[in-house]
Amino acid sequence: MSESGRTRSSPFRRECSRWALDASRRLRYADRHLAREGSGGLLNAVRAGPARPRPRAPARYLAAHLRLTLQGDEVRHATLPVAVRLDDGAEVASLDLAAAYPVAVAPLGEAERAAAARTLQAAFRRAAPEVLGMALEAIARRARRDLLRMADYYASLDGEMARAVDRTRSPEERTRREAKRRLLPQELEARRAQLRDRLAARLGAELVAATVVETEVDACDIPVRRRTRVTTLVLRRRAGDGVLEGPACASCARSALHLHVCDDGLHPLCARCGRAGRLDAARCPACRPRGTRASLALPVGDPTAALRLGR
Repeated sequence: MSESGRTRSSPFRRECSRWALDASRRLRYADRHLAREGSGGLLNAVRAGPARPRPRAPARYLAAHLRLTLQGDEVRHATLPVAVRLDDGAEVASLDLAAAYPVAVAPLGEAERAAAARTLQAAFRRAAPEVLGMALEAIARRARRDLLRMADYYASLDGEMARAVDRTRSPEERTRREAKRRLLPQELEARRAQLRDRLAARLGAELVAATVVETEVDACDIPVRRRTRVTTLVLRRRAGDGVLEGPACASCARSALHLHVCDDGLHPLCARCGRAGRLDAARCPACRPRGTRASLALPVGDPTAALRLGR
């Protein structure tokens, strides 16, 4: 006690008060993100009530680096950094590890491993064509060049064989040359198949580095209503670097701050996936079982497709 009878505030208590005030300000900022501009980050839903703050708590992240490999007529490599929030598997903004220090952490649980694997696969499928875009474009240019040469060659050959048929006087020789000319489409298709096999690009990914990161997170629950149904979205703010995070998109697994919610299950979808028309239960990935994904394809205009050979 001081001489005036008042309790003297210790440095520790002043620091705790500062932390509490700072957390309150951060939560108000997170709450205002969805409140500004009408519905703010909600693109097809409205707020259903005030935000409910949670106590600051530690959260686990995985800072991973993938080595991407493109195997075609030559091999190319690139590195893709991916940060995963292990709580729900959301892909988030990269973490600032400049002030990080080593601590002992528990290994990943089964649920965390499964969530991280799904997110890394989604990040690979989305980002690999962009990261290796120059190499893929080089393959596409070579394919277009070879197809143009192939189209010119077979168009010229077909015309030459047609003129040879017209000049032939012997019926037997005419029949033989016509039969040979009619085989040109099959020969062209075989050459196209050889070109596809030679330039086929195979993308692969390998996890080369991964770090488990623990940091404190401020969070608040945001009640959201779509038509007559209500759900709760969680908005987070990392205490270490102040990055604001939204829920994971049910389609691409990226953390989204501008959100749609699907019509049936009210699953969150980022602005890009929501605009792609995945709001109904038949197309929302969280409402229906995941099927097999189509393989990545590199579209190349084929001038040989318009050829009419042997006619």
